[in-house]
Amino acid sequence: MDGAVLLTLGVLFSFAAALVFGWTAVLHGALNRRTAQGLIGLGATLTGLYAVTLCALLFRALTQYAP
Repeated sequence: MDGAVLLTLGVLFSFAAALVFGWTAVLHGALNRRTAQGLIGLGATLTGLYAVTLCALLFRALTQYAP
């Protein structure tokens, strides 16, 4: 697979996993709301890092093959 596809899948998976785990833990009372918000924030941070990396790869690909 292409690197951009793998990064996109990584973004979706990390964000979805953090959201699902955080809110499931809140609903079952396993974690308090502050800890769950930390997990959701971690997922959002990872998503941001993946997005920046993806934009850098796309920019490099566009400039590398530009006429």
